[in-house]
Amino acid sequence: YAVAFLPGGERLISGGLDGRVVLWERDSGRAISTKEEHSGGVCAIGATPDGKNFISGGHDGKLVLWSATSGTKIRTLAEMT
Repeated sequence: YAVAFLPGGERLISGGLDGRVVLWERDSGRAISTKEEHSGGVCAIGATPDGKNFISGGHDGKLVLWSATSGTKIRTLAEMT
């Protein structure tokens, strides 16, 4: 549903209607990290200009900041209800 390449193009991130956020290696197609943080679909994905982090936005009203290296959640930035 939402896809973005990290700067440099070696990794990409995707978000689906199932609420999953996946960090991928481009060349191998291997999933580095798969997280189910959103209770609704992921409608937006974006990377920071330095490529160190990325953000996901979901239909559940959450904005989540992630590490682009490990795919771990750094924090939830907003939750609108």
